[in-house]
Amino acid sequence: DIAIANKAFRLKELQEMYDDSGRNKRLKQNLLKQAFQETDGRVTRQEIDHTTNGESIQKTVNVSKDEYLKARQEVVNDY
Repeated sequence: DIAIANKAFRLKELQEMYDDSGRNKRLKQNLLKQAFQETDGRVTRQEIDHTTNGESIQKTVNVSKDEYLKARQEVVNDY
């Protein structure tokens, strides 16, 4: 097996690089763009629903390209 050929491996590596990029805005933006391309433009957001009888239910919510771009811009603006 070739690890880098595995999408999950590549995304995990991109996440680690993002976490290690500190305040480097350009690097973070490029890593976000690469992760977006790795997922073919499909981005998901996970939410925890605590409204059930003491059980947490994890949901995956599709995020539009506009929502992704807005969130990315907020990250860039925060740094």
